[in-house]
Amino acid sequence: MRRVLALVILMLMASACSLHGAASSGGKSGNLTLVWGKETDPAGINPLKAGDVHAWEIFSLVYEPLTRPNKDLTVGPGLAQSWKQTSDTAWRFQLRSGVKFSNGRPLTSDDIVGTWEAYQKVGLLDHLFPNVDTITAVDPLRFDVKLKAPMPDLPNRLEIFWVLPGKEWRAGSFNPDKDLLGTGPFVSGPHVKGVSWTFTANRYYWQKGLPKAKSLQVRFISDDASRLAAVRTGQADYAITANPDVRRILAGDPRVKVQVQQTTDLYYLQLNPLWAKSKLRDTRVRQAIALAIDRKQIVDTALGGTGQITAVTPRALPDACDPAGVLGATGRDVAKAKSLLKDAGVSNLSFRITVAPAFGALRGPQIAQVIQQNLADIGVHMNISVMDGGAWLKEVGNGTFDATLNWLTGNGTASHIIGYLDPVSLPLFAKGVSHDSTVIGQIRKAISTPEGPGRKEAFAKACASVNNLAYFIPLVTKPTVIVYRADRVSPVFVPTEPAQMTFRDLAQFSKAS
Repeated sequence: MRRVLALVILMLMASACSLHGAASSGGKSGNLTLVWGKETDPAGINPLKAGDVHAWEIFSLVYEPLTRPNKDLTVGPGLAQSWKQTSDTAWRFQLRSGVKFSNGRPLTSDDIVGTWEAYQKVGLLDHLFPNVDTITAVDPLRFDVKLKAPMPDLPNRLEIFWVLPGKEWRAGSFNPDKDLLGTGPFVSGPHVKGVSWTFTANRYYWQKGLPKAKSLQVRFISDDASRLAAVRTGQADYAITANPDVRRILAGDPRVKVQVQQTTDLYYLQLNPLWAKSKLRDTRVRQAIALAIDRKQIVDTALGGTGQITAVTPRALPDACDPAGVLGATGRDVAKAKSLLKDAGVSNLSFRITVAPAFGALRGPQIAQVIQQNLADIGVHMNISVMDGGAWLKEVGNGTFDATLNWLTGNGTASHIIGYLDPVSLPLFAKGVSHDSTVIGQIRKAISTPEGPGRKEAFAKACASVNNLAYFIPLVTKPTVIVYRADRVSPVFVPTEPAQMTFRDLAQFSKAS
């Protein structure tokens, strides 16, 4: 492995001039050009449609949400400066004054209304804001949100409400499929698909003195070893890696630092209880599988020691359920798993699991291999099928699968992922989750319960039911591992990222002193 990496580094150094653009981090801080070695070009740039991590990382350069998380993951101000709940189903928000889009036009409440209209018209990601009925402008800097049902965590959910230029969208002069026009710190520039993308500082940005870099060059480097090599040779300032051995590989190089950023993301195993051909319809069989999984082995072997056990409500969030309540989370129980299979009259079980790394579950196949080994201990054979994103979406949407392994982001609220287990909330999951009315009722109650002890108790009750039915099994958290050149750039990272915006504070990156 070391020889292969060394060869990659030498090849990269020999061809550095072909990587498009000057070397990074030259000159004074005001002339700083950052270079990001990114895994892949996003499939789309429309925040109303694209839900993958690669798109969201690009969106956060140009667009901004209404709210943003504080360091403790409580909700804080973003483009919305303040808010108040005026009834169980109504909120009023106050926008910041002095905010402008990168074309110089001031942000107003009409842009918020127009953005919501755009979300509704496209109809793909409006499920991220369940129960929102209408958004109306009160005056240029205030708007009201009316809900169909109580949603106490509305401000948290607006951490992913990307604000578009509503006026231009309505006029037809802005097409979010082709254009990027926001209030964020950077402006989109030349884009060579699959090769590079250049961004420049937004001269109208509302946060004074930011961004500290005059430009950002994104270089798309799909191979993990090549990204690490690019950072080591100075052809990239920073990158994300999925290599669990990164610390060993970079040991001895004081210029390159490794940063593990915790997230509210989690890997999950979904066992289909509905499909007529599913081999996992019996609850006892699903429970046996959950009990047989060795999460410590997943963390140590597949994730290089970086993950943690978690409940369906990500462990870092307020009101999260106790991870210890998940079957097998605190230690596998092979004997009980075998007993459950015997009670179910099942022997020589064989089933298929699908994995789709394309959506960001880069270590999904390795996690599946660990589970495959674990299940062999209870006499169960699991066939692993690695799929492309389109095929996975079709199969999961149709509900024609035994099991699947992927990941979800928890965003800034405990209700986000567990809300997906309500068949009405997310059509993609509707044919692969339990339709038990008691569980669905518990989930809906938890989501609508106001802040306080009662909310945490409601989530605990819903989590317990989900854990017992074992159709959605949270495995471990999905931290992000970042490598950067400490001698070239001084980065700023939030300790726990809830919404896939790994570099949300990129505007604060500066030249290393």
